[in-house]
Amino acid sequence: VELAGLKQALSTLEEAAAGELTSHEAMFAEPLTRWRRERGLPADPELASLRRYLWLVPFPPSLRHDAAPFGPTARRIQPLIFNESQTSPTPGWLEALPLGPMVHVSLGSFAQRPELLRIIVDGLAEEPYSVVLGTTTSAVADSIGTLPPNVIAVPFVPHSLLLPRCDAFITHAGAGGLITSIMTGLPMVFVPLFGDQPPNAICAAEAGTGIVLDPVALTA
Repeated sequence: VELAGLKQALSTLEEAAAGELTSHEAMFAEPLTRWRRERGLPADPELASLRRYLWLVPFPPSLRHDAAPFGPTARRIQPLIFNESQTSPTPGWLEALPLGPMVHVSLGSFAQRPELLRIIVDGLAEEPYSVVLGTTTSAVADSIGTLPPNVIAVPFVPHSLLLPRCDAFITHAGAGGLITSIMTGLPMVFVPLFGDQPPNAICAAEAGTGIVLDPVALTA
């Protein structure tokens, strides 16, 4: 009875904005079969249990990849945006930013790619706008080195506070920043790195929200 009740409450939340990772779900078959066997459940080689009940998709149809199915249990909901962190800076530095055009640069909290951030910073140096650079950690900030006068580095930026003040966003095409920018009407430059980021970037660019740059061939 408890298991039946749990099944009725289960839901799947789509985390990839383009949904394209569903085409790679075969990699989950073996660990899912093992997990089910340990709990006395029958095998599920077709992975039907992943979306048997409720499948929540917090992304607009225009971002859906052609290779990503949208099944009968799927329901679209309002986008979910991450904006809080224990290490968030105080809002004071936001008010201290100079007036005029502003660009935000962030490659997410997992990439740890200071060499790419350095290339982007060099490309934006001496441009007639301020640049807010998201570094995530002090180690990444130290690896980037000395910043141009128009660049300020911060560890974390609540997107809902910063992006409405910006004129462009250079991003890895993570789902959170991507959706916030679309809701804000902010043009983007995508530098996708891994996972769902490349298909997110491609679909978002095809929808007219920005352009895609190749991180491997990126130069200042």
